[in-house]
Amino acid sequence: MKKFKLYFDKDEEVKWLNEMTEQGWECTDFKGGFYSFKPCLPGEWLYEADLNDHGFILSKEYRELLKDNKINVICTWGFWFLAKRKAQYGPFQLYTDLESKILQYKKIRNMFLGAGLVELICFYVEMFAFQEMKQWYFFCFLGAVVGIVLCIVEGRPEHEKQDRRFGRKGSNRS
Repeated sequence: MKKFKLYFDKDEEVKWLNEMTEQGWECTDFKGGFYSFKPCLPGEWLYEADLNDHGFILSKEYRELLKDNKINVICTWGFWFLAKRKAQYGPFQLYTDLESKILQYKKIRNMFLGAGLVELICFYVEMFAFQEMKQWYFFCFLGAVVGIVLCIVEGRPEHEKQDRRFGRKGSNRS
């Protein structure tokens, strides 16, 4: 079975994947919003999502650490990877202490800020190209860039809420 969903909040994505496994569906792959599932025993798996440790790459060392902890990497996509572990091994959290959770959400926030900055630069380049060339396809691309920027801006507040949930105030963040 395939399902299409886009998430900007990794906790919501993990919650949904865990709900799917409760219904007897194991996630086997993810690419661009498309999740692949196969039947499993209800509640057989627990899921987590995290940023790769080297940008677009999940290092061999990190993969081995996960494997040693009975964690299977489902896939990597962009900056993210999805992982699962059999529920029989108990609760599944990649970050268990407060400081590591804060650091994780800071990394996520910085990733969104970086992506937003790149999109903003693309927006200005396309805006000037449209003004100079007056070609309709520049206008279409400009609209797509604006849409992506709005998605990034819309997704970012959820991660700021997560920062606050773990005791970080907006004025204290660096």
